[in-house]
Amino acid sequence: MNTRKLNHITIAKRDNILSKLSNGFEDYRFEYNAFPEINFDDIDTSTSFLGKTLSMPLMISAITGGINESIQINNTLAQFAQNYSIAMGIGSERILLENDALLNKGFNIRKLAPDILLFANLGAVQLNYGYTVEHCKKAVNLIEADAVALHINPLQEVFQNSGNTNFDNLLSKIEILCKNVNVPVIVKEVGFGISKNVAQKLVDIGVSCIDVAGRGGTDWIKIESISSENKIIQNVAKDFDEIGIRTADALYDIQNINILKIASGGIRNGIEIAKAISLGADITGIARGFLLNLDNLDEYYLTLLKSLQICMFSIGVKSIKELKSTTKIKFKPNTK
Repeated sequence: MNTRKLNHITIAKRDNILSKLSNGFEDYRFEYNAFPEINFDDIDTSTSFLGKTLSMPLMISAITGGINESIQINNTLAQFAQNYSIAMGIGSERILLENDALLNKGFNIRKLAPDILLFANLGAVQLNYGYTVEHCKKAVNLIEADAVALHINPLQEVFQNSGNTNFDNLLSKIEILCKNVNVPVIVKEVGFGISKNVAQKLVDIGVSCIDVAGRGGTDWIKIESISSENKIIQNVAKDFDEIGIRTADALYDIQNINILKIASGGIRNGIEIAKAISLGADITGIARGFLLNLDNLDEYYLTLLKSLQICMFSIGVKSIKELKSTTKIKFKPNTK
């Protein structure tokens, strides 16, 4: 597991692991407002999510944890999240549950970020491999998390060496978890999107929030195929470039479903953050962008923030609440 985690970090920085499909936001356009009737200085990007106030609707999506290389990455990101009041997810805690002593290898986020909105993280499929409600509670308690995210990654697992591929009857087990864990349960994909049909099933079993994590960013099939020495896996991986749901399309399809929504999957700038919010997301998540900008996080954040502010100004909205309810976004397919 240690080797796989290190390989994931190393490979994730390469450009050749990006999804062939775009995130889809280029097909959704804001109507420009030449008379915004607001003062730019009055624009407020803050928002509330799961009981905590964020400076903008943004979280650092799960990246890593549990290996030496995680320490600097997560400590840097934790301090940054604390300074700028944004949320943060953590890498899978399976390795931590197997060895509590690894807490200080990138999992002890609360030490540096006592006030942030923090999400624990486990693979949902582990509920079919011996994990119970108690394991999930422990994952939350060990890092003092505000919620637990269960990642669903069937395509990643099936391409992974010795992946956990038994996804049978998981919904019923997640339902039990929702009824017995004392924090909100988030279900997130890892880059292939969540459909309207699946979203409704998650609502029905009591999930608190969905992270659509759609196509457009890191492609975990490519990462696993690069990691694999199995020629069959490498060959088959090429056939799945266009499988999945683009992030913007996933949001559009579930916008009328009554559940909290996180938009992640290839979001790269403040305009795309604004589009995601206007399509129904409550907050957005970025992982690779933060990983690639560890040495200039202040500049990276301020660029995202300024882009979001200017986008809001250009359509005449001065709060995230107004942005979320705007009707000034339309589906206009990019024909280029």
